[in-house]
Amino acid sequence: MANIENSSSPEFVTGARILVVDDNRMSRKLIGMVLEGDAHAVVAVASGREALEAVAAHPFDLIFLDLLMPEMSGQEVLAALKGDDRYKAIPVVIVSGAEDTHTATDCLAAGAAAFLPKPVDKATVRAVLSTELGNETSAAGTVAADAPSVGAKTDLADVPVFDAATISRLNSDFGGNKAAEFTSRFQELARGHKEA
Repeated sequence: MANIENSSSPEFVTGARILVVDDNRMSRKLIGMVLEGDAHAVVAVASGREALEAVAAHPFDLIFLDLLMPEMSGQEVLAALKGDDRYKAIPVVIVSGAEDTHTATDCLAAGAAAFLPKPVDKATVRAVLSTELGNETSAAGTVAADAPSVGAKTDLADVPVFDAATISRLNSDFGGNKAAEFTSRFQELARGHKEA
C-alpha cells in the first residue's frame, strides 16, 4: 500500500485507484489489504489535509473516508470534495464508528455514496466497490467469487451494510425493535441516495 508521503506518484495497477483516509493505522491497513488483495491500487493517508493533497496530486476512482479525525473531520473533507467541480464526481464512502442515523443522514445528504459502520468486512467493501465502480472490482474486471451479488448501481440498499457483530451490538444497546428500525431506515437512506 502506497503512503502518499513516501510516493510522489503511486504506481497504479490495473484495478481501481482508491484513496483510504483514516487516522487509525490499523483501519487503513485492514481496508487496504482487502483492496490490494483484489489488485486495486491503494494510497493511504492519515488526515483530511493529506487526503485533499492526495486528490489534488493524483486521480482516484473512489475514496474511503473516516469521519472522526483530528484537525479536519471527514465531513469537512467530504464538503471540500463535493464543493469542488474537479472532485465532486469521485464516490466517497464514509467508514466510521459513529453509527447514529443523524450522522449517516448528514453524510448522505452532503454527497457521500455510502455510509458504512466500522468494522467493515471484506464482503461489504467488495459490494460497495461493485456498486460504485460498476462490476469491475478486480484486475480481471469481474466481481470476486465470494463478493455478494449486487447488480445495478442502485442496488446498494439491498446489500447488508451491518455485519453480525454490529447487529448484535445494536440489539444489545437499543433492543431488537430499535435496531431493526435503525437498520431498515439506513437501508432506505442508502436506496434513496442512490436513486437520486
